[in-house]
Amino acid sequence: MLANLSIRSKFALLILVLVAGIGGVVGAGFYKDHVAGRLDAIGTSVDKLARDILTLRKHEKDFLARQDLTYKTNFDAVMAGAEGELALIEADAADEGVAVAADVASLRGALADYRAAFTQMVGLYVQAGLTPETGLQGEHRKAIHAAEAVMARSSNDRLLKDMLTLRRDEKDFLLRSDLQYIQKWENGYGVMMADLGDTHPDIVDSVVSYRTAFLALVEARRAIGLTPESGQQGTMRDAVHRTDGGITNLGATVGGALTAARTRLSLVVILIGVAVGLVALAASLLIARSIVNPVAALTGAMGSLAHGDLETEIPALERTDEIGTMAKAVEVFKKNS
Repeated sequence: MLANLSIRSKFALLILVLVAGIGGVVGAGFYKDHVAGRLDAIGTSVDKLARDILTLRKHEKDFLARQDLTYKTNFDAVMAGAEGELALIEADAADEGVAVAADVASLRGALADYRAAFTQMVGLYVQAGLTPETGLQGEHRKAIHAAEAVMARSSNDRLLKDMLTLRRDEKDFLLRSDLQYIQKWENGYGVMMADLGDTHPDIVDSVVSYRTAFLALVEARRAIGLTPESGQQGTMRDAVHRTDGGITNLGATVGGALTAARTRLSLVVILIGVAVGLVALAASLLIARSIVNPVAALTGAMGSLAHGDLETEIPALERTDEIGTMAKAVEVFKKNS
């Protein structure tokens, strides 16, 4: 086939092969960048989700520190965004063939548990009272004031001392969240009731109401959690830890998949480049041989003719390219000699 092409056509074919090869390499590079860009977008989404989770923790801690429902509203808004970001990661990863289904499902469950635990925590705080005047705190405060007002009309120093002891143990519990102060309070309550006897029914009623309100507040505090590991605090802490572990695992999975994909794409580009180089080399060799070998043979025949060997057979007479034309000219020269 090459013998029937002109030398100009052969060089044009070689240039075409080189251009096509370069185009293939460039195209593969663009494809690699395109796919890498889509994969990087997944990584960026994971980073944004990680920031959202950190923001959730900030709003959670702000609420616990300030007991302001504004932070619950902020928490819910960020949680909705995080759940949407997680759904986007899941869809994009599926499109790119990145296996994150298990990690996404685990993190989605952890986020749902975190939302539920925090919502319940807020509800318990509302029940206990977000300010000294609301919820169980407000009822406790009213009971204390009522008891103190009744006690103020009494001139019994022993009873006043008993009340001050109760208030001290009450404040120690509220400050330190240590149940030993509840036992001390109950002991002090027993002493005061014994000191009251049957002589001060109005004071007895007010102190009983004080005890009822205080113990209700204590139970609310216990439901919230007296330590980070107990009550609703413990439940939320577990959800938080699973959320942190979930985003860490998802990030590791996506990061590993992105690294593997980039390596694979780089290898594909390299292989395409090597293949193009081999094809170009093979084409160059074939074209060179289709020109150099017949020219060398024709040169040899012309040398023989120049030395008077008119029996020399002229090669390449059957070719239709420039070399064939030269061979036919030499054949004419041979016949005319």
